[in-house]
Amino acid sequence: MAIDLHIMMLPWSAFGLLIPFLHLAIALAKTGIRVSFLSTPRNIQRLLKLPLNLAAPINFVELPFPLVNDGNHLLEDIEATVDLPSEELLPHFIATYDLLRHPFKQFIANELPDWVIQDFAPHWGVELAQEFGLPVICFSTLGAAAMAFAGPPEYMTGDELKRIRPSPQSLTLTPMWITFPSTVTLQPDEANSYYGVLHEGSICGRVAAVIEGCQAFAIRNSTKFEGEYIEVLEKIYRKPVITVGLLPPLLPSMGRELDGEEWCRTLQWLNERKPKSVVFVGFGSESKLSKVQVDEIAYGLELSNLPFLWVLRKPHWATEIDDILPDGFSNKTADHGMVYMGWAPQLLILAHPSIGGSLFHAG
Repeated sequence: MAIDLHIMMLPWSAFGLLIPFLHLAIALAKTGIRVSFLSTPRNIQRLLKLPLNLAAPINFVELPFPLVNDGNHLLEDIEATVDLPSEELLPHFIATYDLLRHPFKQFIANELPDWVIQDFAPHWGVELAQEFGLPVICFSTLGAAAMAFAGPPEYMTGDELKRIRPSPQSLTLTPMWITFPSTVTLQPDEANSYYGVLHEGSICGRVAAVIEGCQAFAIRNSTKFEGEYIEVLEKIYRKPVITVGLLPPLLPSMGRELDGEEWCRTLQWLNERKPKSVVFVGFGSESKLSKVQVDEIAYGLELSNLPFLWVLRKPHWATEIDDILPDGFSNKTADHGMVYMGWAPQLLILAHPSIGGSLFHAG
């Protein structure tokens, strides 16, 4: 039964956010809430297929994405961070993404949804929603512990940031607003790089603006897992924190066509392995591994002598597939390992009975 409620969703153009936003959209639509999901044409085409049992529609709204200008050329077919050939282009991509504020404003002016759900990147979304008197929920795919460690929005920029985070070493300590025993801090090597990101300002400024401007903060987790940290967020944000759960999708609705020759060969290989014997290795579609990193992971897998399935995206520094892996690696591991190049259905792989362990990045 449909509910007379219209929610507009605006995620950042990264699949680590697009997919959780879609899972939330599906959960809302199943309760009868009408959802408008805004993204670019190419991103919408690459999203998972919708289940058939929705009580209300999800309307995919395509916002035309301008060509990314790297300062010298206009780059085609770049509509998500996964499309970027190198991280150096990220500032240009962000600047291009910010141009979506104009079609976004036109859409909300025409539709006037009841609520806007967005993440941190489009800080202008909060501004435009306020212009039309629309309430905003900031939906975070980051855990409550990480957000609590980041602190109140007033400590994320300017003089207060300099006072609270005066050095990289300060990031290795539990902040004063977390008053219970906590191990959520940064290691010294992590602190050095993160300190630079903090004090550069642009990303933290977006986060602070959205947290301050929203009416509620939603997080993809449960009080059963992060109850104390969720209480911290409610205290330092001074607004409701909504837990939406983990939003696990049903495996049969994974969506992508998985009948390619390489995938069929990989699935057959998994089927032939013993239960809980294979290590799944995957660092996501966003990770851009260096040659040294690829070599070290390969050497580790070789030395482990364990059965493994390694899902590896072709790095920008490689011209041919053969350039990626160390010499002799494929031959040495042919009897117990498989490397799958490109995108693969991670949830389906993890659900396979032959998988007994996994090696991930932290994203």
